[in-house]
Amino acid sequence: MASYSRKKKISIVGDSFGSGEWQFTSNSSSEKNKVTHPGLEYFLREDYGYEVSNYSYGGASMNQILQQAIENKVQNCILIVFATDSCRGMLEENKQVIDKLYVKQGYSISKIHRLLFFEWVKKLKSYAEINNCNVLLIGGHANLYDFDCPDYMQIVTKSWLSEITNQTIGDMSGMNNDAIENFIAAKKLQLDKDKQEIIEIMTQRSHRMNLMKNDVRNFYDEHHPNRDCHHDLAKKIIKIIG
Repeated sequence: MASYSRKKKISIVGDSFGSGEWQFTSNSSSEKNKVTHPGLEYFLREDYGYEVSNYSYGGASMNQILQQAIENKVQNCILIVFATDSCRGMLEENKQVIDKLYVKQGYSISKIHRLLFFEWVKKLKSYAEINNCNVLLIGGHANLYDFDCPDYMQIVTKSWLSEITNQTIGDMSGMNNDAIENFIAAKKLQLDKDKQEIIEIMTQRSHRMNLMKNDVRNFYDEHHPNRDCHHDLAKKIIKIIG
């Protein structure tokens, strides 16, 4: 098990889930989402005295999340990572994956989803080992698949949303419209198994979105956990790092 006692410096990387609490705010004629509280970053700093740097930003893909650590030369610290959906941004980053695995080799979307996750975990492990980081991994916008953690890596929660809602959130529920459209535009859905997989993804998304829309106590903007959820997450992290 990793030792955290001498590491009081924390870096956070991630997507909007790592940025904090979001709310709808009225701006001229439209409502917009904006960060209204820094969430985990705030509680680790103000309640527990850690030096915290947060590089998260909304919409980041898995590769961009890793790039946040690389570009900011994150090293010799506790690295908190909010994982997002492994297919986010794949038109720009992984178009060849769709062409090779989905179209030509007939891989299912779920299999590709898992493969991309494990490829990313491999990169994260390498970065953390080289740069002397103790990684705390959070399944935020997307769940984490099971994998063997080295001694410098620990999972805080496989599915933060499942913990908050006390219901199972599907592994594919975080796929956005762009990712789904990239797949269905790549080839016609002629096989029943391909059609059924799209139905399953949309069913998982619907369940997730319905839960959050009807839980305004925890999701002020219907998508992101609020500051109270971030506070609970901070308490869970402190139990790990002391």
